[in-house]
Amino acid sequence: MSTSRYRAAVLTVSDTAAAAPHDLSLDTTGPYIRSQLIGIQGLFASDHMVSQAVVSDSEDDIRKIVRTWADEGVDLVITTGGTGWGARDVTVQALAPLFSKHLPALSQAITAYGLSKTPLASLSNPICGLISPATRLSRTLVVALPGSKGGVKDGMAVLAPLLLHGLSFLGESPECKTQIESQHGPRTVSDPVDTQPFKNQGHTCIHHSDRAGEHHRHHPKPNTAVSARQRKSPHPLIPLKDAVQIVHDIGAMIGLGTEIRQLDSSLAGYIIAESVEAEHPLPRWHSTNVDGYAVHVEDGPGEYLVRPRGSGLPLQRGQIERVNTGGPIPEGADTVIMVEDTELVSASEAGEELIVRILSSSTKKGANVRLPGSDIPQGEIVMSAGELITRGGGETGVLASVGRKRVVVKRKPKIALLSTGSELINLSLDKPSEAEATINTEAGQWGGIYDSNRPSLRCAAEGMGYEVIDIGVVRDEIGAHEEAMRKALEVADVVITTGGTSMGEGDLVKPLLEHTFKANIHFGRVAMAPGKPTTFASVPNPSLASSSSPSSTKESHGDRIFFALPGNPASALVTFWVFVVPVLRALGGWPEKERGLKPIWVELAHALPKSDRPTYHRCTLSFSPTGLPKVTSTGGQRSSRVASLKRAEVLVLVEAGDSGEVPQGSRVEGLLLPI
Repeated sequence: MSTSRYRAAVLTVSDTAAAAPHDLSLDTTGPYIRSQLIGIQGLFASDHMVSQAVVSDSEDDIRKIVRTWADEGVDLVITTGGTGWGARDVTVQALAPLFSKHLPALSQAITAYGLSKTPLASLSNPICGLISPATRLSRTLVVALPGSKGGVKDGMAVLAPLLLHGLSFLGESPECKTQIESQHGPRTVSDPVDTQPFKNQGHTCIHHSDRAGEHHRHHPKPNTAVSARQRKSPHPLIPLKDAVQIVHDIGAMIGLGTEIRQLDSSLAGYIIAESVEAEHPLPRWHSTNVDGYAVHVEDGPGEYLVRPRGSGLPLQRGQIERVNTGGPIPEGADTVIMVEDTELVSASEAGEELIVRILSSSTKKGANVRLPGSDIPQGEIVMSAGELITRGGGETGVLASVGRKRVVVKRKPKIALLSTGSELINLSLDKPSEAEATINTEAGQWGGIYDSNRPSLRCAAEGMGYEVIDIGVVRDEIGAHEEAMRKALEVADVVITTGGTSMGEGDLVKPLLEHTFKANIHFGRVAMAPGKPTTFASVPNPSLASSSSPSSTKESHGDRIFFALPGNPASALVTFWVFVVPVLRALGGWPEKERGLKPIWVELAHALPKSDRPTYHRCTLSFSPTGLPKVTSTGGQRSSRVASLKRAEVLVLVEAGDSGEVPQGSRVEGLLLPI
């Protein structure tokens, strides 16, 4: 690519500067970045190839202008401002959903350089990534820098030396280049180039729309004839670890807010959004932790009159009083003798104890007495904001012990679930579906397939405490798909579909995501088994807002997450555990280290075969007194065999290999299923 083709744009994100656009003194970092870019020799043909703009701290405004710049031919976008901890710092949230590829190493390099100068660099969160624009063949590099002059200088010190070489990697894909050259002949460095910044160059390609302002296209329109469709997937096959990182990054950028919930068992799986302080000491008074008798320890063994309970008077020497576990002990008593260390001497006709003999002679003063605040002192923080309320009951018990009836928690995402395929039989219908009605038990007659994906995924999601909205089964028709997908996006935060993700005639999910819903498809294929065609996307709210659908009533709160999982049952469940669960937890505010399934090192009870892709084998787990837990395969691992998940307790990752197997006794890593 000729260096004269590079174009750049600098975006200052600032409410103050945006409110007074004519006061140039309010924006110092934007002009500085522009001057630094222009000063890089050989990067731009002239200084007018570097544009500049100012926007307020608004996710929609930031996203709109950056997306437009990418679509209009900008190779490099640098933003300044909005990367800190403030409530109005939203640049990172605005940019992350646009990225087709994240560049964490570049972000880390900028942060590391800043930290070498000042610890205040940790207050910024620079983010870097690539956008695949709609109207040209190369991608756009986006770098978000802090709003401070020092932070911008440090960021440019890292970035400037890399640009000339780095931008050369953002060029044309081989498929698009071949098509362009077949239509117009090879392009050379000497070809004339339009130097007007951000003007659409006007070429067309099967991977891109030729209409400026639309999002990047991989697929032809949904109504394209089968004979005119692509024969190979346009999505690159990305490494498994990259796909996992992407879902973590995107999920963390979308917040769902908080809600107040009643203290009950449904709190399991929520992240508390407030710090809870003990308003009173626990226990509030001197109390006993056993059933027995409150005594003066100096009285020693012997026979004592049992004083009736509830008098409210101090306990006198020579008296004892019956007390129960957890209850208060009377004033004056200093020790509690267990019932087992006593004998009954006499009782009334009504059965009340009158005289009891104390047997123990070695009881120490203060035995079996809980002091006020000995469990929880007054003012202690019993739960901090950001902590997980587990299913074990401990956190719920602590909250109840300090008298909390309600708590503020991070809202959990709602899930909409639908299966695609005209061949599917919907078992949740009272009446036979069209597919079920065609079943012919005679040999050789096609009878359809029972939909097992929705029941299994719903069981898994609801078992983890998530609300699931069942959209049903959708036939392989454009209208039916669009209606169901739109409904799902309106009622849920996360949409999960199964089927329709590969290259079949009825596979409509990806084309509709791109053309109808203007989705950002972050990946469309993953180097893994099972689950290669797994698709992860985010759908911007403007796509819904611009819809003419009268049923669009859901209040806007940010982009919707969309997972198009494979239709094979084992693939659907495995990719749910590997990709969907981390996003659900990220949306609910879970700490980063706890979002994925818990890793566990295990030993193979028998050899496992390798394949050309990393493979998750479904296995059962057994423990022994010595050594690592051992895993045993659940049997056939074909992606269509949902029975491979029956009794599965761990997903064992077998790395890719040309041939052979992982020997028995090998130490391998797995993911523990939360069953």
